[in-house]
Amino acid sequence: MSSNRRSSPDQNTSSLTHSEPLPEAHEASQQPRWPWTTRAGRDLIFANGVGVFTREALASRGTCCDSGCRNCPYRARTQLESPQAKLRVHSLVPSWTETLLVADAEVVGRTRYCIHPRDLVVEIPIHGGTKTLLAPDAASMVVMSGDLVILDRDENPREFRERFEALGARVIATHIRSAEDLRGCLGELAQVFAAHQDRDVAERLTEMQHRVERVMTLAPTGRLPILQSLGGPWDPRRPAALVIWRDEQRPTRSVPGLEAEVDWMIASPQVFLGDVFRRLTGTSLWIPELGSDPPEASIYPRTSQFPQGLQILLITEPFPFWRKFDVWGRDLLSQGARGVHLVDGEAMSWFGVRSLRLLEDLLAE
Repeated sequence: MSSNRRSSPDQNTSSLTHSEPLPEAHEASQQPRWPWTTRAGRDLIFANGVGVFTREALASRGTCCDSGCRNCPYRARTQLESPQAKLRVHSLVPSWTETLLVADAEVVGRTRYCIHPRDLVVEIPIHGGTKTLLAPDAASMVVMSGDLVILDRDENPREFRERFEALGARVIATHIRSAEDLRGCLGELAQVFAAHQDRDVAERLTEMQHRVERVMTLAPTGRLPILQSLGGPWDPRRPAALVIWRDEQRPTRSVPGLEAEVDWMIASPQVFLGDVFRRLTGTSLWIPELGSDPPEASIYPRTSQFPQGLQILLITEPFPFWRKFDVWGRDLLSQGARGVHLVDGEAMSWFGVRSLRLLEDLLAE
């Protein structure tokens, strides 16, 4: 990465910066991803007959190409700009971190799972994970070095919000489970940045809001970001389950013929993944009968077996099914799955600019 990267944040938080690559970053570099389509207007604009990549297109690559691109997001801001006027944001939500950086917001703190765009996050201080903070005084340091903390109710524990607010921080805690939720939160964030006179960021977030409104009107195509397949071909007319996690309960004692029991966690139609699936296919995800399970179990239900003939979608993250897709996929086929397909989990579950781009690419015009 070139040395003219945008300036690092406040020194008060620099002690939390990791100079060595984190395991999450290494994992991310190995993970397969759905290739983006270059779209005129969104990714490429023409000036005097010459094609110019937009900031979003270049940021979505994740790395600087060192070609001196006109809209390069990885270069330091010029002296004409006023960093002091920009709203300083600590984002503890990977989806929002990426979206805000694409919009050119001043993100001064993140989690270790905020890995996109790679060359923009690498120098941003890390405060821990999405569920735990790195240091005992991390919350105080966040409040001292920023103007706004962004959380999400499904990503971060309630204690985060209570702790930051008790220290006097301004906190926005989103709750994104559908495109409608995303549209509303983009509008809310745009208003916050506009009130702070951070107009360029506000305009980019408002533009994304309008793009979400547009994809909400498009017809499903049945297409998914499928990276690999085993068994029967993908058929959007047939029922499918989307698996996000795998737990293996091994026997407490060694008994011949007694094998480990596998527990699969799946996405329901009520979560953002389920909403994206419905918009792409026009159908809802399969979930098991819940019986007397508590309401929260209906969001990400678990099952130890699937019905015969069901299509199984294995996600690339949060669980890295891509590592042993052939092994786990063939095991599911042997149990009666019609087809097993590896799908890009980031593209389907990272609300904000990443899922927006996926919906634009795969939905009918």
